[in-house]
Amino acid sequence: MDKLKSFVFGGDFRQVLPIIPRATKQETIEKTFVRSKLWQHPHKIYMTENMRSLDDPQFTDFLLRVGNGVEPYIHDDHIRISKYKVIPYKDDETSIFDSAIDDTTQAYLNDLKPSGMPPYLLELKTNCAILLRNLDPLAGLCNGTRLICKSFKPNLIHDEITIGHHRRINVFIPKIPFQPSSTDKFPFGFQRKQFAIRVCFTMTINKAQG
Repeated sequence: MDKLKSFVFGGDFRQVLPIIPRATKQETIEKTFVRSKLWQHPHKIYMTENMRSLDDPQFTDFLLRVGNGVEPYIHDDHIRISKYKVIPYKDDETSIFDSAIDDTTQAYLNDLKPSGMPPYLLELKTNCAILLRNLDPLAGLCNGTRLICKSFKPNLIHDEITIGHHRRINVFIPKIPFQPSSTDKFPFGFQRKQFAIRVCFTMTINKAQG
């Protein structure tokens, strides 16, 4: 007889919903675990103290009111957000997150990793291998190109191409601005200036063919 296995599920249904691209509100709700036929079987332990917001009791109380469905509605299913939790909107140009509003916002933006964008923090060293995205295909600087880092400047990296027709050619990669694609559906806009590379720890068979 097979041994029984225990599974532990954790999450805050007040904040975390499944990601269903282009789904309606009802479709998203129907995909939650609490709507599953399995929901009646697990033993449930409820936590009532928000450890992340101990220093902000006002925000903790607000989350509980929203989660319990007792926060007053403005109209339909819209609730009013306190002014200290939102960023004033003026227009599309001045409301872009080109810089952080405070340390908390800065840390949050730095942790975001939208698809197609390099990470905020790139840890590189001399002779490390990197992969490139499309910059200049005619010069060999395209998606999947492997390079070796030779030297570093504040806004420039000296690299050597290691594969293809442009092998052993030295190139210089600058920092360029990135913005999330429309499919990421962030409720705000922001821009990150970074090198268009990633450290090459491993490689798929498709990329390794060169």
